[in-house]
This record gives sequence, C-alpha cells and structure tokens, in this order.
Amino acid sequence: RELLGDGGRRPISTLLGMFIDPSQRNRGLSKIFALAWLQLCLDADMEVRTGTINKPLLALVLEDKLGLRPLPGGVPVEIFSGGGGGSLCARDDASTTRMAGNGSDRVYMYSSRVKSLKGAFSPWDVKHEKIVLMTDRPSWDEEGKGGRLIHLRTKFVAPNDDGRSNWERFVRTLLDGRFRHDLSFEELQKILLGRL
Repeated sequence: RELLGDGGRRPISTLLGMFIDPSQRNRGLSKIFALAWLQLCLDADMEVRTGTINKPLLALVLEDKLGLRPLPGGVPVEIFSGGGGGSLCARDDASTTRMAGNGSDRVYMYSSRVKSLKGAFSPWDVKHEKIVLMTDRPSWDEEGKGGRLIHLRTKFVAPNDDGRSNWERFVRTLLDGRFRHDLSFEELQKILLGRL
C-alpha cells in the first residue's frame, strides 16, 4: 500500500513477470496481457508497479510501449532486432554463438556497461530467452541510430502525479475498448491483491 497525498492509502498491484509459452511467442501477447493488467488496475483504482524486470522484451513493452518509467539503478541497454555483426560477450556459450547468425527472433543487446550486461544474464537466460549479448554496436547499425533504449534489472512504476492523468488516457486509448470485464470494483481489488 502507498500513502496518497490526502493521507489515504491506495492498494498496489505488482507485476512480477510474465511467461508466455514458447509456441505462442512473437504474436504481441505480452503487450496485450500487460494492457489487460493495467486496465484492471486502473478500474480498481490501484497503483501499478513491477518487481525487478530482467526480460528485455517485457521491459520494452512496459517502458517503450506502455509508458511505465524505470526506477533508478537499472542497467541501460539498447536492444536490436535482426542478425549478424557485432562482437559477442565472452560469457556466451557455444549454442548462443551459433544462434547469433540466424533468425530474427533473437534479441540482440548492447550496453556501454558491458560488465553489468554480462552479469545480468545466466547462460540459461541467454539460451532460453534467445538473447545475444554484444560488446560493441552491431555492424548492421551503420547509420548509428542505435537500438531502442530500455532498462533491465530494475522495477517500473506508473508516471508520477504530474503525468499520471495523461498516462491513464494514453493506456485507455491503447485499449480502445478491446478488453472488457464485468467485475465489480471490490472483485477487482480482491483478485489483484490475491484475496479471493
């Protein structure tokens, strides 16, 4: 719970992560599920935040697509799609090295904070999340535009009071009536707080 300016308390719903079956990935489901969660939280008048997020595509959705802001202390990372070029971090195992040259479903990541980037992922994460860690900018970024900047190993929160109403309008516009429910305010709070 969090204190509000009027001395009241607003419950908090915390997204700890998201798992999507590998056979259902690359279909935009993480954005849909995150939007549904945000809709439920807004309808229940709850604060939204996340646990520490270490999945690059989920961080992209939360930060870049849905406007949540990272808390200080995370690792800034540029993510790229595509393939080839760039040097792989030494920590990558042989299977990751083979993956680097094929398939657009890989997530290529670069950070000037190489040690932080290497330490953020275990070999299991690299393999199963299809991550390619890079020690220099990818060669296919010839124009130097960079990738999309996201933050990992941090928590995300909704914008503060100054930008909150604009952010709520933005989220509702993204939803555009596509997600509907018949739950009461009380039912929503019970569900989101795990008090069924």
